[in-house]
Amino acid sequence: ITPLFWGAMMAFTSLIPVVGTAVIWLPAVVYLVLIQSWGKALFLAIWSMVVVGSIDNFLRPFLMKGEGGISSIYLFFAILGGINLFGIVGILYGPLILGVAAILLYLYEHEYSEMLAEE
Repeated sequence: ITPLFWGAMMAFTSLIPVVGTAVIWLPAVVYLVLIQSWGKALFLAIWSMVVVGSIDNFLRPFLMKGEGGISSIYLFFAILGGINLFGIVGILYGPLILGVAAILLYLYEHEYSEMLAEE
């Protein structure tokens, strides 16, 4: 299986809160240890913890600080739904539709809040 496949799998699992990419790289490290490929196992473990972990824990919140309060779990399901409906381009369309829906609901709530309070 190609490295591109594993990179794509890590990208998808990075959306899972708490465990994230460890779902992919931890079993890979265990496999490398079992086949006694110590150097590769050590490199993969350090790379995954330092580089990938830094991106997940520090860089992503910095880049998504204007996110608008959309939860990661909603984003995850938006991606899954987008892929189900639109295929591979659903990776973009799903979150885009979720974002537009969130903005429209926010505008509706603030525009009609007085009318909703009267009812």
